[in-house]
Amino acid sequence: MNLNQREKNLASLIKGMSEFARQSSPSSGQPEASPRASPVSSPDDSGQGRSTSLVLAKNALNGGEISPGLSARFDQARYQTGCHRLLNMVPLPCGGVSKRPGFLFAGFAGTLDASGPVRLVPFVFSETETRLLEFYGNEAGVFLRVWRPERGAAGVGLVRSGDLLKLPWRGDWLEKMRFCQSGDVVYCACEDTPPGKLMRRGDEDWRYADLRWTPGIAAPRIDHAHYQGNYNETGAWIPHVYLVTAIDKDTGEESMPSEKITEIAQALRQDFFIRIWIKSRDDIGEIRVYKRDGGVFGYIGSTTEKDDDGLFVFDDKNIAPDTEDSPPEYRNPFDGPDKYPALVFMFQQRLGFASSRAKPLTVWLSPSGHFESMAASQPPDDDDAIEATLATPRASRILWVMPDRRGLIIGSGGGEWVLSGAGEEALSPKNISFQPQSSWGSQAGLEPLEAGGSLLFASRGGRVVRDLAYSYADDKYQATDLSILARHILARSPVVSWAWQQEPYGIVWMATADGSLAGLTYLREHEIVAWHRHSTDGEVRQLVSLPGPDGNSLLIALVNRKVSQAGEPRACVEYLEPFAEESVQPRHT
Repeated sequence: MNLNQREKNLASLIKGMSEFARQSSPSSGQPEASPRASPVSSPDDSGQGRSTSLVLAKNALNGGEISPGLSARFDQARYQTGCHRLLNMVPLPCGGVSKRPGFLFAGFAGTLDASGPVRLVPFVFSETETRLLEFYGNEAGVFLRVWRPERGAAGVGLVRSGDLLKLPWRGDWLEKMRFCQSGDVVYCACEDTPPGKLMRRGDEDWRYADLRWTPGIAAPRIDHAHYQGNYNETGAWIPHVYLVTAIDKDTGEESMPSEKITEIAQALRQDFFIRIWIKSRDDIGEIRVYKRDGGVFGYIGSTTEKDDDGLFVFDDKNIAPDTEDSPPEYRNPFDGPDKYPALVFMFQQRLGFASSRAKPLTVWLSPSGHFESMAASQPPDDDDAIEATLATPRASRILWVMPDRRGLIIGSGGGEWVLSGAGEEALSPKNISFQPQSSWGSQAGLEPLEAGGSLLFASRGGRVVRDLAYSYADDKYQATDLSILARHILARSPVVSWAWQQEPYGIVWMATADGSLAGLTYLREHEIVAWHRHSTDGEVRQLVSLPGPDGNSLLIALVNRKVSQAGEPRACVEYLEPFAEESVQPRHT
């Protein structure tokens, strides 16, 4: 081969390599690798050029679909594992891709109109006992249905019960409702109605009630009090003022204080004391006694002893009151239309609420171990109820609250904060600290998502997904942008609902405002962030995930579909088929 021929071949090779990033229109449902094969010239035996192909192997596509702005960016690591288009395909952690399974019809939602109010809420009592709660509204009111995942001959399916309960809500509240589960009780909050609870007594027996903010045990009644022993004929007689509370023998809850009683006596001593008699009831397990000292009632002791008449008795033999332990003061901070909280959550054995119209930056926490109480004392005890207000220069409101081992992570329209105890101490009424973390701000109406060990939230506008994680180097939470290299996925329509399908591949599924479906295969510990897009003949409105009976996560969707060619769309409850065992390996062309 002469020198001129070699120069021609080299020029042709360079030209072919420059075309690696050129895009083409792929067939639907097939991944297209970022670098494409390009024709180049190579000499045949006669020294003449002939056309052949140069193929660049792609060993993995677990980088997902990447932004068009990454075209020809060979220096980017995601470029090496990404592709220009990934439609109805799911990147697998091991590097291959799999066709997305189809959605299976489980039944129609309760509303007849496709635009009617429906809310799907997961109910997870244990890993093997799960339910899907469907709240729907129509002209007759708001009703509850329950769906149960079951394994049958055709695989996993959903079995629906009939209408089980009519709720005192309006249909237009459902989108704003927030839920928090503890055992068989689901606590509900919305800024348009007082907070309440939905209780399961059985699969066909569900009940609803507003939360009560006074204790379930009634205040006790003091029968009488009188001094005992020998008094000093020359001593001054002074008033001794008492009140008592009762402790529920089953729940340990403390009642409201009794009426005060005053006994006039001299200064007390061991041989001259005041005995108090308290009426007994079957629900009382213990009586706590408080005595006034300088205008404040302080604890002086408790009793379970009874006399021959069945009355509780307590002797005050000059016991000094502990004014740091005063009787509880019960209150209801949610006693008006503008005071109803918009959010509800659980944290450190406390039931929490946040963000009313009157106090949009306030958080309320119940006493430890007593969910339906906002009792406090003066001075406050460590396990009393907590009310804390975030001071911020921006006119905003709390949009979401998520528990974390370091405290409560709070998202507002202006930024992200942590509410915790100062230093390493537990959060208490005497130890409250708000610490700013970032200033990205959150999308209103979209709750954050726990994805494995990560907390995901959408920034203002709903088009950027961030992972909020604690950084030991910075000693604060950092919000990493997960969509920076695939910004086009959510550019046209924001996220309105999402769910974490933990098994088998760790996928965050997202429904967008235009009804389309997007996915994010996200395994933080393996540095896998892979976006993908999906199309379906309908509009996806909501997504939830439940632990399935086969060990995999069951993705459930509310989808508007036409049930006939000429019919109007209906809201359908559907679930994603299990993934096939085989995967589609990267295709080289």
